[in-house]
Amino acid sequence: LADAETKANVFYPDYFTGFCRNDGRQSSHEKNLYPTAKACCLHPSMDYEVCMEKFEYPNGKVYYPDYFFSICRHDGKQSLAETNLFTSLEDCCGVKWLDTGSCLA
Repeated sequence: LADAETKANVFYPDYFTGFCRNDGRQSSHEKNLYPTAKACCLHPSMDYEVCMEKFEYPNGKVYYPDYFFSICRHDGKQSLAETNLFTSLEDCCGVKWLDTGSCLA
């Protein structure tokens, strides 16, 4: 259990999206593990400003659009390719491909 808790509480670079995660889904081969998002974003392959701007909040719980259902989800199951990540439901529902009224209902 301690290993599982440690795995979920470290930050690691997501090289594809350019931000850091702490969702516990890092590869067992990932050696770049950090105690904070800031430390992770300072990794040489990351653009610090972009990384901190796109920082995925603790436990992967950000709002992201579900384009098919025109809603925003907050379950940490967003695609690794999803770049529209938000800290509030209102901001997420403002994505141009969603119907804001339906999304907020």
